[in-house]
Amino acid sequence: MTKVGKITLTFLVILIILIMAAFAILLVFQGKALPFLNRIVTVPFVELSPNKVIKAMQKQMMFSKTAHYQINSDYQSLSPERPVGVQTQAVFDGGWQDGITGHLIMNNEITLQNLSYLANLEIRSTEEKSYFRVTEIPAIPFVDLEKIRNKWYVYTSKISSEDFNQFFLKIQTLLLNNNLFTVVERLPDKIINGSRTYHYTVKIDKEVVQKVLEALPENFNEQNNNLLEQLDKKFWEVWIGKKDRHLYKLTGELKNKNAQISFEVGVSQFNKVVTIEEPSESYSMIEFSLDLFGNTNFLELPLFGYSVGIDTKDLIEDADEDGLYTIWENVFKTDPDNPDTDGDGYLDGEEIRNGYNPKGKGKLFNIE
Repeated sequence: MTKVGKITLTFLVILIILIMAAFAILLVFQGKALPFLNRIVTVPFVELSPNKVIKAMQKQMMFSKTAHYQINSDYQSLSPERPVGVQTQAVFDGGWQDGITGHLIMNNEITLQNLSYLANLEIRSTEEKSYFRVTEIPAIPFVDLEKIRNKWYVYTSKISSEDFNQFFLKIQTLLLNNNLFTVVERLPDKIINGSRTYHYTVKIDKEVVQKVLEALPENFNEQNNNLLEQLDKKFWEVWIGKKDRHLYKLTGELKNKNAQISFEVGVSQFNKVVTIEEPSESYSMIEFSLDLFGNTNFLELPLFGYSVGIDTKDLIEDADEDGLYTIWENVFKTDPDNPDTDGDGYLDGEEIRNGYNPKGKGKLFNIE
């Protein structure tokens, strides 16, 4: 070998060693912030681009049969006249591929003026039936809420499994072909539940959310414009597994002139078997409505709210004298100027107290 050849070979060997050393350093520092540069180390050919990570995460989550969800949220009214706060902690074990099945425990602490209440709920859903019970409920004058405490009620959804599967397929196809999130910035990797995760600041894709909302049943599809405007203005954060591409954590905030809500969702235990234990004794929804409203004095309840400092003077009137104040007409969507909204010969307030629908035929709760 000539002298020039030896020099060239030596140079190539050194160059390869330097490249390998640089690559090894990148692997060690991948996902970490470089000092003084405020940049996250990304290893080419090893790490996916942010958009591909988001797409892979959506695919994983859509095909995960079950997971454990830990949800914390904080709602605060920004109205000085009617300050209301609701702090919620919820745990859900289950999935949604064959209809929503699983076990949900939800604990709420409600702050109203200078009063604080606990309102806790438990739901168990199988493919055929859903059971719920209230385990903590505020003590409110004029309403005998103790009747429903710790009592299991059962219902079957009017949505058929075929309808749900069609809806789920629409959402699945949509999220497999469109990214719900647009990555704004990559943040340093984090270890969550023993797994290293990509950490991004993201923005919700407004057009994708619009398509999701259009796929929802009509009764879930209200006030969408306001929701879309809020989503479009906020940055959220996501944590996605570097190996399994599962979503491990999501945090965000929504705010307008009336209220703000912040939330954190943690996800783990993917595809674990979830067993739903059905209660040994349960009661129908007609019995629930009778237990809840049978002894309720609808006219006196708003007066209680006014007595503790809630401004209800615009709502505590019964213009059509049907036994419901305007505040209740708004809750049940009845006509405040017609004492018999559905024209069946019974006053709206009388129908509600007996568990019947004041706007048409059938029971108050449109589920069996």
